[in-house]
Amino acid sequence: MDPAAPGPLDPSVLTMQVSDTDTIYTRHPDSTPWAIDARIVPYVQLARLHDFHLIAYGRVDRALVMALVERWRQETHTFHLPTGEATVTLLDIAVLTRLPIEGHAVCIDGRQFESWQDKVHRLLGVRSPAEVTKGSSLRVTWLAQNFSHLSEGADDATVERYARAYLFYLIGAVLFSDKTGNRV
Repeated sequence: MDPAAPGPLDPSVLTMQVSDTDTIYTRHPDSTPWAIDARIVPYVQLARLHDFHLIAYGRVDRALVMALVERWRQETHTFHLPTGEATVTLLDIAVLTRLPIEGHAVCIDGRQFESWQDKVHRLLGVRSPAEVTKGSSLRVTWLAQNFSHLSEGADDATVERYARAYLFYLIGAVLFSDKTGNRV
């Protein structure tokens, strides 16, 4: 290997390589971090997602991402490293993202027959317009427009609703985002 030209001797192994001019997005290119009000932070901490909130929009180490992409094998869902084969475990995710993995599972009572719009209205205090809903999802832009700026004189119930909206955004658009990046 030539130290002046790092990389594999056989460039054909770089099947999923991204050029140096391409931008690596951790989220949809149109999305921006949701700056949360300090009054919402206790609710994020209570949900045990504060550490994840802090790292959700961190900088991406391009060299590390490219090194891992080059070594990923889709057929086995493992990384082929010089030290051997490795896979990502739930514990690895918990350590890297600081997400809690212990405790009871979050379950929804299957006997509830509440519509999606009714559920949004009950939890967020606003009925979502039909044009921003699709199945059981909402547009991120609608959520951000209605809940990203908390007024100074907001009462506790309003702060709690805004905290729910932010947690919904954090879980639905950051942690479990869909391929479009514009729905939760």
